[in-house]
Amino acid sequence: MRRMQVIRQLRKLGTVMNEYVSTEDVTEQFVDVKARLQALELTQAQLTKLMDQVHAEARALKLAPWHNLINFVCCFSFVHYMDF
Repeated sequence: MRRMQVIRQLRKLGTVMNEYVSTEDVTEQFVDVKARLQALELTQAQLTKLMDQVHAEARALKLAPWHNLINFVCCFSFVHYMDF
């Protein structure tokens, strides 16, 4: 274990007055974060597709000068949707 090697090396530097070592199983947290990440990636893909469709419609309607505003609204909607 790398952690124990580091602890042994630190002990050589001086006198240990107090020591506390603990571990925690974070498997469930990792799985939860992984699931949330996958959901966010799916949402991002869906929103990107939607944004592409909006841009295509804007081009078809000759709304090119409004692309920056459309981008802002799409990004703002995404951030609001994600509840940041």
